[in-house]
Parts: sequence; structure tokens; C-alpha cells
Amino acid sequence: MAESRDDRRDMLLGPAYTAAHRALARLDDDEVPAALRLVRATSKKKALPKPLRAVLAGHLEEEWLRTLAAAELGDGESASDRASWLYLARPEGWEEALDDIVEDTTERSIRHELDSVRAELDRLRRVNDDLGRRLADAEARNREFEAGNGSDDRLAGLKRRLDQEVRTGQQQQRVIGDRDEEVARLRRELVEADERIAWLRSRNLPSGEPGERATGGGRTFGRGNPVETARFLDELVEAMRPRQHAVEERPAHRPLALPTGIRPDSAEAIDWVRTIERKVLVLVDGHNVAHDFTSEPGRTDRDRIVSEVARLRRLSDGPVSAVVFFDTGHAAESHQNFGVSVRYVADADDAIVAAAANSEAECIVISTDKDVRRRAAVEGALSLWGTALSDWIKRK
Repeated sequence: MAESRDDRRDMLLGPAYTAAHRALARLDDDEVPAALRLVRATSKKKALPKPLRAVLAGHLEEEWLRTLAAAELGDGESASDRASWLYLARPEGWEEALDDIVEDTTERSIRHELDSVRAELDRLRRVNDDLGRRLADAEARNREFEAGNGSDDRLAGLKRRLDQEVRTGQQQQRVIGDRDEEVARLRRELVEADERIAWLRSRNLPSGEPGERATGGGRTFGRGNPVETARFLDELVEAMRPRQHAVEERPAHRPLALPTGIRPDSAEAIDWVRTIERKVLVLVDGHNVAHDFTSEPGRTDRDRIVSEVARLRRLSDGPVSAVVFFDTGHAAESHQNFGVSVRYVADADDAIVAAAANSEAECIVISTDKDVRRRAAVEGALSLWGTALSDWIKRK
């Protein structure tokens, strides 16, 4: 599975941590807090161990240390330098600008990985074509020997070679199939990244300036059309697909059930959802979960829940689809955000149960409402508490 967005953000902030480490080294012993003395004593020539890096990151929430670290930060123009400056200086809108840099870096990383997979697919296709020619030659030689009543020994040797060619070809077909799945996964991640970038850009667009957006450093990053990107990648996958595939019957899956020891109200339940490798539909009672963060959820709180459900999809091993329901007193509506379907309905409880009943995929319902969980279970869905998702979000 690809590295998480949090990991990429932490990597981008490397110059900030290095600058803070240098700043601590310049202080006198009595000026360094006790919790940071072990960080200060670590050699600056080596990267900080992960536990000490976490301690330093926690203290960088204190303005005095950020100020000292910002003074040590260089004037580089790399993505890491820009991200670190935003993190330490924290001008107005820094969080959105930092999100833009992380998303831009993520998109470029995905595109680079996609190019590598495409090159490997080209190589495998050439190898597969060569194997096909060799197999055809072997079959022709086999027919020639049989027609000419060749010796049993020579015929047996030829058949062994033919069997070996067939096994090699089948193995190559499996490798190409695995690469097809990898391209499909990259396509999903790239489309989701484009959707999130488009949403971030629209959120930060100043009125009257449709071609620009505000960032902490005043920089503008271009984006492709996500629909065209998806269409191109669909065509690429179809072009790379082997001409013949053996149809394999897959065994029926057992109904979804939490592993022993994992409570349905814990963040560990969401971690387990991420490991499911088959097709799953996750139905979320949005306002229900949002109430774990604030008594009166607003638009920002709703956007946060949708964004975190999208993060759950990106981090999942299998093809997870997700729908987030919100109650509304206005006209019903639905739209897509970050690859997640968002629906505003008159009664979210009834809509969730109806979606679980009509779904062809296995369902996981996330709601604190006991009656919703009971009704969903009758329809065959696995029910988790809303606190499982909210605790998983808070743990980030």
C-alpha cells in the first residue's frame, strides 16, 4: 500500500525539524526545556530517531521554538522548503497553503509511479509477445515431428519444451494481470488527488479572479482535467490488458464480521476496515459523527467528515466506496467530494437503511444511533459505532 498523506507531510517538514534542531544547539543548557535536552544532545549529522522527532514536533507548537527555527531556515525554493516555512511562520491561510503543497507533491509522486508502471507494462508486453512467437514455433515443430513419425525420444523432449513454454506464458499473463490492477489503483488515486486539488483551489479562489488562488507563497500550481485524466487511464488499462484471460471462479466470501478483540466503537475497527481487500460500501451518518467534535456542526465540520472518509478510502487495501448522509430541511441533493458521494436527505436514518438494503456490495454502516445499527444489521450490514470513526479521525 502507498505511503499515507501524513507520512508525505512529515517528510516535507524535514527542513523545519532540522532548523529547530540547530536552534536548540545554539541555546545554553539552562535555556533548553528538560523534555528537549535529549533532542539537543543528538548529533545534528544524523536524522532524529522517530520518537525524538515526535517530541520535537510537539514542542514546535510553541511559538518561541518556531521563531528560533524559522530564523535557522534557509531560503530554498523546493517544496520542502516552502512547506517548512509555512509550518514555522504560520501566516494567514498557512494550513490551506500547506495542504496544497502536500497534494501537489502527492499528485506528482503518483504520476511518477504511474509512468514507471507503464514502462514496466510495455516491457512485459514485449516479453509476452516474444513468448507467444516462441510458443507458436514450438507447436509447429511438434506438429512436424508428429506428421513425420519422429522418434519417441525427440517427440517427448519437444513436448517437455512445449509444456515449459506454456507454463512460462501463463506466468507472464499473471504478472501482466497484476500490473493491470496496479494501474487501476493508481488511476483511482490520481483521480481522487485531482478532485481534492480542484476542491482546494475552488475554496481558496479570491472573488473576481477565476484564474488565480491565494497561497502562503503566492505560487500557482496547474492541474489537468480529472475527467480527461480518468478517461485516458481507462484507455491505457484497456490497451495493456492481455488479449485472453482465464476466467477464475472465486469462492464466496463469508459475511463481514469484526475480528475477535476489536470493539465496534473503537478506532481499531476502522483500521480493520482498511485491510478488507474485497468490494465494500461504507455508509456514514455524517451529522452523527460530526456531533462527536462539536454540538452544532457547520459546513466546515461536514467538509471535515467527508474529507476524512475520503482519506479512509485512499488508505484502504481494497476497492472501498463510501456515501456520507446528512439530514437537511431543504431540498434533497447529492454531489461528489474527493471520490465520496455526499447526500443531503430528509431522513438520514431511513436513507442509510435503504442504501444498505439495495446495495449489491457488502455494507458497513457507521452510526451512533442504536436503531439504525439494528435495522442495518437486519439488511445484512456490519454496524460500527460513530465513535469508531471519530476516534480514528482524532488519532491522526
